[in-house]
Amino acid sequence: MKTVLIIGGTRFVGRIVIEKLLESAPDHKITIFNRGISNKTLFQNEETIEFIYGDRETKDIAQLFNRKWDIVIDFMGYFPDTLSYMLRHMHQNIGRYIFISTISVYDLKNPLSIPITEQGKLLTWKEKDRTDTSWSSYGQRKIACEEEIQKYKRLDHVILRPSLIYGKYDYTDRFYYWLYKIKNEKETEIPDEFEKPVNYTFSEDFAKVIIHFMEASYQKNVYNVLTHKAVSLSTMINESKNLLDTTCTIVSVHKEEKFEFELPLWFPKECSEISSERLDTEFNLNFCSLDESLKKTVKYFDGLQWPKPATF
Repeated sequence: MKTVLIIGGTRFVGRIVIEKLLESAPDHKITIFNRGISNKTLFQNEETIEFIYGDRETKDIAQLFNRKWDIVIDFMGYFPDTLSYMLRHMHQNIGRYIFISTISVYDLKNPLSIPITEQGKLLTWKEKDRTDTSWSSYGQRKIACEEEIQKYKRLDHVILRPSLIYGKYDYTDRFYYWLYKIKNEKETEIPDEFEKPVNYTFSEDFAKVIIHFMEASYQKNVYNVLTHKAVSLSTMINESKNLLDTTCTIVSVHKEEKFEFELPLWFPKECSEISSERLDTEFNLNFCSLDESLKKTVKYFDGLQWPKPATF
């Protein structure tokens, strides 16, 4: 039996992690710390789950300071100053700390080599980035968070850097936006930049990786987590079209970069070919094939009866 603290955990990948733990390790004592806003009734009837409510960006986090945890999985570390405050008071009471980071810590616009490895060029951050709340500083804040973690040399920690995550419980509409369009429209235009190869991370396989690191010994502290070889988004869209059995015509067109932020998953200025060779070499993890992951994703949205995306 292990004590497991999950910070966040009721919305996307964390939800899958908890479901898998309830099935595979029912004797674990799980504590969920979040604001109690997303899916508040989720897991409320599970006897082995404790809820502590609060905002981690405030002194609410102090509710956790006098407890010991075998495992801490942190899905919600976005600001280095509050992360530093938490670790300063908790690092001696944590057996292993798993931090969910992102490939956005890399300088994706100016990579030193492709695909980008864990030794790739990282973004540099400025002091003002530490407390900035805009999306433009997301990668800078995440790398600043990683640096705070690495200050604690005796803290057993793993930093996981996933790419764009899709699949079950995805609330972002990033990939779903395109699935919905090809399912419901006669013709869908996609930017010709969608032919560029990109690495993605399937949500259920990412949850599998997180759970693996709860127990596994490891050689490094940082791992890129990609669950497929690089594939173009146009390929994913066309494969999904076959699964949806739709007659939608997909047309590749040139789009000006000024429309970048209007179309989900379009990053014309960034390289998204990332290497997960370190993870693949060190661990023999069997991931779903691209076809199988797309089938599971479509099945999930079938169950939701295909609601209109909020981004429409």
